[in-house]
Amino acid sequence: RGPVRDAYPKNGPFPLRGSVDATVLEAPSKLAFTARPELGAFAIPLRDRQEWLDFLALTLADWLEQVEGASTKALVSPAGPVVWAEGEAWGYRRHAYRRMADVLASDGEPWVRSAAPAMYEAVFAREPEASRHVVIPRTPPMGAAALAAQEAVASAGFSV
Repeated sequence: RGPVRDAYPKNGPFPLRGSVDATVLEAPSKLAFTARPELGAFAIPLRDRQEWLDFLALTLADWLEQVEGASTKALVSPAGPVVWAEGEAWGYRRHAYRRMADVLASDGEPWVRSAAPAMYEAVFAREPEASRHVVIPRTPPMGAAALAAQEAVASAGFSV
């Protein structure tokens, strides 16, 4: 969609994934995201519910396209921690992606209502049994600047 593409250009703003996930897992009263800490952790307000649904559809589709390939290798953050071991990418933000599919199935535009859950089920049906217990709820900092920003935001008493 043009409005989604225009609202989120290639050079930002980049929402903190946890703030996106909170909108589907915690049902906040106001739909808004938070920018990544290394970018200032500022609020990213959404124009309306449809913009939120469009962003969820884009986010879910992007991950469904990547998860199988991502699971073929380990991912190590440049800041040090292992994000996931080989085969564990399936568990990355598992609960949030499942909930995105559910939200889109109930509240999305008509074509999305059937496509989102069907695509989710088709992709995750291929997940090996060995990784079905893995849950990786958030992304560790992916660089020194991200780590420093996360620590600074946390030391100021904010959650990241």
